[in-house]
Amino acid sequence: MKIEFIVNTKQVDLSDNVNIPLNIIRRVSTNDNKPAGGYSKVSVTVPAAGKNIAIFDNDFSLKDCQIYVDGILRFSGKCQARKGKTFADAYGSIAENYMLNLFSDNSNWWLSVKDIDLGDVITDTVELTNSNISNRFALDATYSDNFRFGVIKRGQWSDNSVSNGLTQDRIKLIECTPLYYVRPLIEKAFNAAGYKVSSTFFNNDDFRNLVIPCFQPEKFPESYSEKYLNGEANLGVTTLTTTDVATFDSVTQPTTGTPFTTTAATFYTAPEAGFYEVAIELEMPPTASFNINNDGLIALVSTTGASSALVGVTIGTIVLVANPYKQYMKSSLVYQLDAGDQFELSFGATTNIDIVSFKATVKGEVKYQYGSLLDFSTYFKGYKAGDFIKGVQHLFNLVFEVDEDKKVVTIEPDSEHLTTYAGTVYNEGFYKNQSTTFNDYTTKIDYLKKGEFEYKNIDSVQNFTYKQDSEATLDYVNSTDEIKAFDAQVRFENGNGKTNANENPFFAKTLQIRDVELIAESDRGSEQIPLIPLVTEQNYFLNPLIEQSTNVPAPRILYFFGQNAQDNGQVKFLDSALSENTAYCPVLYSVNVNDVIGNYPSLSFSDTGNTKGLLSKYYLQFIARQNNRLVRKNYVRLLTNDLLSFSFRNKVLIDSKLYIVAKMAAYNPTKDEAVEFELIEDKHASSADAALINNSIVKTHTELG
Repeated sequence: MKIEFIVNTKQVDLSDNVNIPLNIIRRVSTNDNKPAGGYSKVSVTVPAAGKNIAIFDNDFSLKDCQIYVDGILRFSGKCQARKGKTFADAYGSIAENYMLNLFSDNSNWWLSVKDIDLGDVITDTVELTNSNISNRFALDATYSDNFRFGVIKRGQWSDNSVSNGLTQDRIKLIECTPLYYVRPLIEKAFNAAGYKVSSTFFNNDDFRNLVIPCFQPEKFPESYSEKYLNGEANLGVTTLTTTDVATFDSVTQPTTGTPFTTTAATFYTAPEAGFYEVAIELEMPPTASFNINNDGLIALVSTTGASSALVGVTIGTIVLVANPYKQYMKSSLVYQLDAGDQFELSFGATTNIDIVSFKATVKGEVKYQYGSLLDFSTYFKGYKAGDFIKGVQHLFNLVFEVDEDKKVVTIEPDSEHLTTYAGTVYNEGFYKNQSTTFNDYTTKIDYLKKGEFEYKNIDSVQNFTYKQDSEATLDYVNSTDEIKAFDAQVRFENGNGKTNANENPFFAKTLQIRDVELIAESDRGSEQIPLIPLVTEQNYFLNPLIEQSTNVPAPRILYFFGQNAQDNGQVKFLDSALSENTAYCPVLYSVNVNDVIGNYPSLSFSDTGNTKGLLSKYYLQFIARQNNRLVRKNYVRLLTNDLLSFSFRNKVLIDSKLYIVAKMAAYNPTKDEAVEFELIEDKHASSADAALINNSIVKTHTELG
């Protein structure tokens, strides 16, 4: 038997008596439907010699690997090396061998994707102008843009008046909230790791219209400043004479943009209106002579470059440090600049001065305002792709499977599910339901190896909740309820008596209000009251006049359906010149309580009126399988081609019963032997299974939807 072990297209040297005692567990989810992947329980040991050193030495990153037996591909996945046995010599600890851990199925992409920073995969930007905001109130039918703008209430609107005893609110366009589509964000994360996504579900409007609000801050975060504003200029060892003005010999631009120029002098041009701090660090020999009042110049010049009145001529005091080898000076000034204003960064001398180093650092701080460049990457900086993907998976009960050779990840909800928007169409889930796609293993069971039947241990109470976020309005609404708004609970009669919190790992819930004050006075009673998401840390119902919040809450997820006369009425928008325009308020919600028919999708785990919640749409068959709880384990003899073409999506038929494959628990790709399967009996959901879901009570408190 010839075994070939390939890592990143290079063949690994194996020892003459190599034994690959692999026991690979293959799976695409856990018993509670958390995303999971396969792994080897035993490491493969290879010598730290020859070509193996070039492949693995000091490089323990994840790598593609394949195992061939007699020229036939038997395994395709990932491997990661670590030092095994070592010995010491004059150069330190030397590896004698490497231990290789193998990963399969979802582990392949998960290990590559999970730590990706979402801010690093987004390139979308837009200038904050009247048209760029208002034009994106409409639903993008072609999804050519990855972002929209919507209305989210974070406190009292800044423009309001009282007429005839009624409050009339108007929304400034700059108060509208940027929204980023969920689907391209997922695809960008996978693409950054070298994978593509295949999903029928992602192409449905139920999913395509999901957005994440990017809550506008009072000022842009530091990541924005580092990317567009911050930089420094440097001058090395030099001598200035009385006729010299120092020009910097190098500049460090921000990661995007070039605000520094170095022609006759060094200028910094403000990209946006805001506050800019210039910090000076000057180092000189201990004997240098320096005139404090006349030698340090930082000039503010016009946009044409013509010199204007000098600002802050005195830049600091020379300090003699404890050792006699140098003297230095530090100082900083803050300017408020308009876009296009310039700093001249220069240093002059009235006497000859020897300079060791001279550095000027510019740090900018700009507000969220008209004319600013909105960079979506700065909103997502610091969020890990793995946490985000698990958050989406939890909402829609998604199951993943990878084709490692094609680098394609299939993503679908667990089972058949109903698409509600613009019709009632059932779509196939991850586990296929056609009668022609199952694998008949009835005659392939190895009865010489003992099989098992057992009932799975499940928690009696499973709560489905959103991530907790500090929000006084939410606490007020939920104060007396066992099941909180938009949450749900599943109770199993034959459980173990324990309770599972089952909290979403990424998203918090979003309440909403019917904001009657946005409807024009003359239209009240005739127009649909706008349904507006509410995100504020204070209690809106006790104090509806609270100021607009600028905090950054936990991530939220909402549905966006654009301007629609049927579901939201007209409101008054104000542009940058405070000119008024009446337009339909974009439809943006967690649960569309204006929809009495139930055609729109919902982000509530519980049912709401005629609208099916997430559990009823995406978890019902999973609940039915859990309620049945039957798990069987059998060893199955499969041909090599069967193993190579195996997909978890295909159900297994044994003695006229269908099962889904939970995992292949004992798989050695180098041997032709029976493989241990763990199988869960498939069940169609019944009314009794649906009755296990306990829904929350939807509030109607004071215009709350």
